[in-house]
Order: sequence, then structure tokens, then C-alpha cells
Amino acid sequence: MAVGLQPGLSIQGWVCGHNAVLGFERDGRELVMDRITDAEIAREIAGAVRERTGG
Repeated sequence: MAVGLQPGLSIQGWVCGHNAVLGFERDGRELVMDRITDAEIAREIAGAVRERTGG
């Protein structure tokens, strides 16, 4: 599944130990990526998405 990096895309993240979950939402549609086993990579992804989408 692909997520378009366009304005209006919001991202939320949750970390528990070394694991993370990222949630993407736009126009009432949501995509959740769970079972991310490297929380630091998840933080980097979230930061890059926010930077590119203005969020």
C-alpha cells in the first residue's frame, strides 16, 4: 500500500520500548503500520513525512 506525501496528510506515532506504530490519516482514511521493530527508524520516517507535508 502506498501513502501519497501531500498536504493534509497527518501522522501519529506510538513507541513502546524498541517497537513502534505509525498511523497516517488524510480525508478520513487511515493507514496503520504496526510491528515496526526499530523505534528510531519510525521516528525518522515520521519526521521526514511531517517535513515534506508541512505537518
